[in-house]
Amino acid sequence: MNPNALIKPSAITQTTADETKAFRMLLCLLAAIVFVRLITLGAYPLFDNTEARYAYIGKLMYETGNWVTPMVTHSTPFWAKPPLSMWAVAISYSVFGVSEFSARFPFFVMFIATGWLVYAAAAPMFGRLGGLLSVVVFSSSGLSFYLAGGVMTDPALILGTTLIMVSFMLCMRGGHPVWGYMFFAGLAIALLAKGPIGAVLPGIAIGSWVLWHRKWAEIWRKMPWIKGTALTALVVIPWYVLAEIKTPGFLNYFIVGEHFQRYLDKGWHGDMYGAPRIHPLGTIWLFGLLAGLPWSAVLIFIGIKPNLRRKAFSSEIFRDEWVRYLVLWIAVTVLFFSTTHAVLITYVGMSIPGLAIFAGYVFTRLGTLKKPWLILAAAVVPLLLLATVGLYARNPSAAWAQTQVNTLAVFRAQTDLNKGRLIYYPFATHSVNFYGENEYDEAPDLTSLIRKIDDGEKYFAMHALRYSSLPENVRARFEVVSINNATYLLKSTSGRSH
Repeated sequence: MNPNALIKPSAITQTTADETKAFRMLLCLLAAIVFVRLITLGAYPLFDNTEARYAYIGKLMYETGNWVTPMVTHSTPFWAKPPLSMWAVAISYSVFGVSEFSARFPFFVMFIATGWLVYAAAAPMFGRLGGLLSVVVFSSSGLSFYLAGGVMTDPALILGTTLIMVSFMLCMRGGHPVWGYMFFAGLAIALLAKGPIGAVLPGIAIGSWVLWHRKWAEIWRKMPWIKGTALTALVVIPWYVLAEIKTPGFLNYFIVGEHFQRYLDKGWHGDMYGAPRIHPLGTIWLFGLLAGLPWSAVLIFIGIKPNLRRKAFSSEIFRDEWVRYLVLWIAVTVLFFSTTHAVLITYVGMSIPGLAIFAGYVFTRLGTLKKPWLILAAAVVPLLLLATVGLYARNPSAAWAQTQVNTLAVFRAQTDLNKGRLIYYPFATHSVNFYGENEYDEAPDLTSLIRKIDDGEKYFAMHALRYSSLPENVRARFEVVSINNATYLLKSTSGRSH
């Protein structure tokens, strides 16, 4: 029977008109979110430590032509991550020149690509409106919106893992055979973005779903495992081999240290590029809530309200095998990192696309496509970014903005003859490398600092806490030139002490 047989033609026309209106509204909302992120890419400096580090590594790669081993300095290899994100930055520099915008632009492109994958997965499940709503949720979630212009490895990892999850889903649902090969393309992206963890977590989610629904024979029949695996190996393995040949010890540090010791050994001190962030067990759940805001809060509210909960989370939706797939996609990352103290909020980024698709499904069931609160919720994070950029524009020297671009600018403005280099105590941050790599030196301890003063060096920079902890007789040898971003720029008032 025609499902519209008992519906008046006027009702069909009205429904179609409502859907068109809702689609246009969502499309305008999405365009506004994307536009805000694009125009803000170059509106603020690169922040320490992560953004400035990867932007500088990409700069060295672009300038030296060394595309095999990322270098954190001219003499120090960066073994902590594979090179895909740094490749993207270096390529962007070659097109646009070296700038904040060009450093961030590749990650904006990855954000767009991931949003398209969210739509590709969601639309076949619950229509183009629900698919577009899922993209709005993804693009306006706190973590994904930030990472759309965050110079780090996580956007590439999220793109790779989303391609894995979406390709598997579409291939198994009878999509075009190309999705089977896109699954392995996602594996290659993930392995070159972050390493084995990019394959392990999607593998756990997919393997759990297959085991749950006894799909072993079906996945073997529908997925090109032999050809796909060979193609992934052909793309990925050569870089890992070349990296070990060029800088022996890379594989041991990266595979054993970064993927096992970092997470299993709370007292691991092998990190060559900083200390791991130690948090209480279970912190990843809090990070998941924060990363998904405002939508994680909206879903919790729906779960609390009995009438909304019955409609949105009724038991029959979880009997759908693909809703279960989404739940596993969301949950596996959080569960996996619940067992370790060394976690960052970016780790939950792999779950956000799955959360967005699930949220789009829930909101579609509730009929909230045209509700004003949806527009307000989607606007929260973009408006917060605009407000933050505005605050920075009004006060570039604010302490919360961790960058050295302003301190270096004041130093350059000094007109002393033979002013020498700017001496950082005890070390320069990554943004100093990016914005002024040939303009500074370091005094790694108090003895070195005093020696530099005695030798006639004129200008020094240090964090406010370092300055306040100096002995009084050392502080007396400086005058304060400026305070920018919690960094003191100091001028020596005395030469060698006698």
